[in-house]
Parts: sequence; C-alpha cells; structure tokens
Amino acid sequence: MKREPLLLILFIFCSAALNAQWKSLGSGIDASPRHIFTMHAVNDQVIWAATGFEHVYFTPSFEFTRSIDGGQTWLPGRLQFDPDLYHFDLFALDAQTAWVTTADEKEPISGKIYKTTDGGDTWVHQSTAFTGFNETPAAIYFWDADTGVSFGATCGDAHNDQIAIYTTDDGGEQWSRVPVENMPEQLPGEGICWWSGNSNYAAIGDTIWFFTSANRIFRSTDRGRNWEFFLVRLNNAISIAFKDAQNGILIGFYPNRAARTTDGGRSWYPIVIPSDVRASEITYVPGTAGTYLIQDGDVLGDRDMLVSYDDGESWELKTSNVNLSCLEFLSPTVGFAGGEIQGPEAGGLYRWEGNLLAGTVGINGSGLSNTTPPFKLFPIPARHEINISFPEGGEHLLGIEILDIHGRTLRRGEVLNGNPLKIDEIPAGTYLLKIRQNQRSYFRKFIKE
Repeated sequence: MKREPLLLILFIFCSAALNAQWKSLGSGIDASPRHIFTMHAVNDQVIWAATGFEHVYFTPSFEFTRSIDGGQTWLPGRLQFDPDLYHFDLFALDAQTAWVTTADEKEPISGKIYKTTDGGDTWVHQSTAFTGFNETPAAIYFWDADTGVSFGATCGDAHNDQIAIYTTDDGGEQWSRVPVENMPEQLPGEGICWWSGNSNYAAIGDTIWFFTSANRIFRSTDRGRNWEFFLVRLNNAISIAFKDAQNGILIGFYPNRAARTTDGGRSWYPIVIPSDVRASEITYVPGTAGTYLIQDGDVLGDRDMLVSYDDGESWELKTSNVNLSCLEFLSPTVGFAGGEIQGPEAGGLYRWEGNLLAGTVGINGSGLSNTTPPFKLFPIPARHEINISFPEGGEHLLGIEILDIHGRTLRRGEVLNGNPLKIDEIPAGTYLLKIRQNQRSYFRKFIKE
C-alpha cells in the first residue's frame, strides 16, 4: 500500500462532481487546510467522512465527522491514532459503528485497523489484524455487524509476497489471515497501489473484487474466505466499479484506459474512454440501467467528468459547479460527496439534489442529458463514412474529433449536421468519436471496417 509517491493522492482523490445540483452541507470541521478524503453513506441519513491527511505538507490529519440527519447537522470528532499513522479507508455500519484502516508509510510498512462503537468518541485498535512483516490494511468492508474483510499491501516496489487478506466473523474482535492455499500465488513484486479513499474495490452480494499492480483482478465469492484471480490487460489500474455480479468496469490512467467485464471479472475487453478527463475514479449509480461516472478527482484542478448511460459504450463530457473529492450514490436521486473544507459550515460535504435519469439542470445552468444521446450515428460498422444527425436539423457545424482506443486524438475538424464524415484514411479498428454541439460534448464508439 506504499503510495507512489504519497503526494499523488492529493491529485488523485476519490471522486468528483456532476454538472448539476450539489448542495453544500458543511462538515463541522474547522481545521484548515483540509479535504474530505474518504466517506461512506450508510443510508440517506447516516454519513461518515474523514480527512486523511493535511494536503500541503502531507502529514497525517485526524479529523472525522458524521451526520445522522442527512447532512443537516454534523458531529465532528478526532481519530485517536498514533501520530504517525495515515488513514485511508473508512467503512461505517450505522450511526455508532465504523472501522478505519491506517498505515505508517515507513519502510517496511505496517498498519492497523481501528473500530468505534460509540460514534467516534473512542477508537480501539483491533490488534489481531495485519501482524506480519510488511502487512498493512488498505481497504475494509463489512457485510453485517460480524462478517468483514480487509486487505492491503505495499505498491510492490520493495518486498514480494506482501498482499495480506484478513477476515472476521465477530466484528473484528478476532481477525484471521486467509491461508496462502486459499489465495492466488502472488507474482514477484505484485502489490496493491491504493490511490484514494473510495472505489478501489467493489462488492456486490457475497462477492468482492480488487485489483493489483500486476494487471490482475482478485475475486472472492464467499465473503473473502477464498480467492481467485483473472488477468486484465490494463496498466496503472486505479478504480473499479460493478453494477451487479456480472457487469463491471475497471479504469487506468496515464494514459486513460478502461476495460469491461460481463462475466463477473473472468474476462475483460477494452472500451474507449476519452482523454479529456484524467481518469482516476469510476463509480456506478445504483438503480440505473448502466450509468457510470468517471472523474479526474483533482480537487485543485478542473471540474470535468465523463458520464456513460450505457455501461461504458459511449460517454458525455460534464462540468461541475464545484470541485469535489469523494463521491457515493445510493440511487439516481441520492448522492453525497466530499470536497475542500471551507470552515465548519461551508464546503466539506455535499448532497446531490437532482435526478440522473431526468435531464436535470444544475446550478450553473448546464444540464444532464437523458439516457439516450440526442443524435444518430450511422452506419455502424462503417467503411467509408459516418453520418451524424441531430434531430433539430439545420446545417450547423459540429466539431468532431476521432480518438483511438487509448484516448489519443487522431483527427480534428468540423462537419455539417446531417452530412457524412469521411473516414477512409483511418485503418480498420475501434474508435471513439467526440462531437461538440451547442457547447456540449458527446462521445460515441464506432467501428471502422
């Protein structure tokens, strides 16, 4: 879990915003400078969040906050840890119970799990977890009050055979390391590069997935007791999201890349994502047919993100009215996010008030489109040309870009609405077409024969 380097976390935060209705909720935290690094919404009323580290000098910070009324009021507190421990993941079970994972970022690394059962007044080290050499917890997940799993490692640059997975059946009173015979054999130098406080693993039902630095997906279908691996050809994996037990998307960055699975992670095929947004987190919106969000996660940078309504087959470029960090949706109408803390009553946490299925208009006047892109693209596959047609008609100019499967721009230009776009000069393959119309950008995949 050694971050490579730690300062990257500042620029690769856990998520971001939509160009729509985000309402600032504050956080109750008055320390500065701080950002919310990790959060967990138990339901639409109970939300926990923590800062993780002080982002100027990258020293540990120990603020957390929680709400039991949907963010109307906040109950801030302080994590009671060793002063040299960074915390990286938070999982909350209810208004009183939560766990956090920590690491000292030294060489060799070590880490601890802490639990609270009194709303954060006291935090207890669960001392039976991650007791071996170079073992550290990155993520933690609980199915109920008793059954949980935690796993982690360095990023693979110092010690081999370092991925450790622990499970518990009593809320963490006793953690047991998963035996080596129940895990895939680790590859030389394989580790877990943990970039943010949210979305580096996915859990659906009894199944949980995470990715390693060796282009492998680890999967358990029995709540972490037994594990198998699957190969995925995607360098610099950074975030994973699953819609259900079969369908998920993994993304990587530098350059942007993505892969999709429709068989629970056994096999992966590449999908195209544009290079407009540095892909650092992907999240699925529950209750939708296939809506995923990709964000660059840079709370100090731009606000762009990508939205797909069709399981990653096409994308729209969006802009938020605020910079956010952590993001979690419970439904198309309920979502919470974290960002820069601007005093106890400003910034910090945000609540989504729109509807991802309804073409919502945001604070800044820009809107979310409906699930079907507002144009036709035909024929697909195409051999010599593609026709782009917006329903309002008229011979207005459309800005176009053709991108390869790695998101690199091959061609820029303009074409009149309804007129053919010539593609004779590009070789056969899969491409992404970016279309700019009325200050909006859309992305659609096409195949050249």
